[in-house]
Amino acid sequence: MKHISSERKTNIINRYYNGDPVAELTEATGIARSTIYGWLKADRESAKKPVTKKTVNDLNRAVIRLSTQIEILQKVFDVENIPTRIRMGELERLYGEYNIHNLCDALMVPRGTFYNISNVTKGIIRGMPKDVRFYGNKYRKFMTITDRFSGRRKSQRY
Repeated sequence: MKHISSERKTNIINRYYNGDPVAELTEATGIARSTIYGWLKADRESAKKPVTKKTVNDLNRAVIRLSTQIEILQKVFDVENIPTRIRMGELERLYGEYNIHNLCDALMVPRGTFYNISNVTKGIIRGMPKDVRFYGNKYRKFMTITDRFSGRRKSQRY
């Protein structure tokens, strides 16, 4: 077995982290796959830092600080007293951009409420306008969450 310099090992590891698959590295360098995987494992293990009490305390302080900031923002913007239909409109607007669990927690909307009301948003039919959905065996105009929640009927059959 020939000796491989640490510079070459580092170069191969960096190529892997930059997106080159191990199979490609094996073909390009002639080094066995298992050897490259061994280097990657050793690299990951050397990067691990032991968890200290200070690290845990720092993380706990950060969680408390962020929780307090969220609580302050919710009080400043009086989220509890904003009508649910407005909060649902904001959820609809931000849906897909953020995690739904975080959105519901931040806007104080139970996830069940969101999912019950947003069932109409499922199932875009290919080739149909975005505001048309398939319900059972009929196509109807899509009703947004805010329209459904406020009680306005916008469904039109095609």
